[in-house]
Amino acid sequence: MTEDEKTLKDREVEHLILLVGGNPLPNAVAGRLLVKDGGRITLLHTVDTRSIADRLKIWFTQQGMVENKIDVRGTDRTHRRAIQVTVEQVLTKDEKGVGLNYTSGTSAMSVHVHTAVSQRATNPICSYLDGRSLCMVFDDGATAHVGRLGQFAITIEDLFWLHDTPLREKKGGSTSHNAVLPDIEGEQKGERFEKEVGRAMLSLMENGQIDEMWMNVKAELSGLDDNKWPEFDVVALRGYQLFFISCGTAPGRSELKQKLLEAYVRGRQLGGDEACVALACQRNDPSLELEIQQTLQVKDRVKVFGSKHLPKLSQHLSKWIKEQSREGKPCPEINYS
Repeated sequence: MTEDEKTLKDREVEHLILLVGGNPLPNAVAGRLLVKDGGRITLLHTVDTRSIADRLKIWFTQQGMVENKIDVRGTDRTHRRAIQVTVEQVLTKDEKGVGLNYTSGTSAMSVHVHTAVSQRATNPICSYLDGRSLCMVFDDGATAHVGRLGQFAITIEDLFWLHDTPLREKKGGSTSHNAVLPDIEGEQKGERFEKEVGRAMLSLMENGQIDEMWMNVKAELSGLDDNKWPEFDVVALRGYQLFFISCGTAPGRSELKQKLLEAYVRGRQLGGDEACVALACQRNDPSLELEIQQTLQVKDRVKVFGSKHLPKLSQHLSKWIKEQSREGKPCPEINYS
């Protein structure tokens, strides 16, 4: 057992309260890592996040949890007294073995639930998932890197489904390390280039650096015709961390920039702060990456692979994924000053 696994094991609880926000991924991670076998989960949601809580309940039961041990409970998003009453309903007085993960939910909701749980339960174990470091951070100062722990598994299909954007098409990759991307006579330039990028990512799956990879992923969005559903060139998962690679063959700088910006928005919607997005293109333009980072006001999680990277693309992708996953790096120290 690693030190990170021991930290989590020592802080597993019988009853975990999860605040449900717009992104279900932190809840899925916390629910799989912080509850003892046979334990229960309470999903606290607002009017806006009820459907997300319902999908989380279904997903947890699919992962082996008992359905009647998952409670979906509504509360107010800001009103202190209303939130306090809800907490009093889901916790018995001085209940032991209680945990709270407050990663999601509104800021006001997090503060009020944290206060109410601390007053109602005996020595609750409170935590949040830090998307920048991929670390579970506990109120007692303990931390554990959870980017790729073996206690839980989430698939690309799970991730899209939790966001109510079920996959309708996917090609040329799989969880199988023997997947093949054959060339087809008459393919367009863009299709050939996407396969080059896909093969580079596939080599990383074969050596175990990523867990799952698909190409030409099309997801259903309710209210849109199928010809308007978003399509993702290359989608990969390492643990629960999402990697999007957008492949661009257009010669124009503005078209490439727009392609990456769109991928970034989609990536953050699905994968949260942990999501990483890259553009693979045939242009030699070192300033493009910096310009996009400045436009998005981000220092990392965004990368451009240009013509100089293509001869050794798999090596450059490997280095980037290792950096973004913080592989081998300790969790940041907590600053209490």
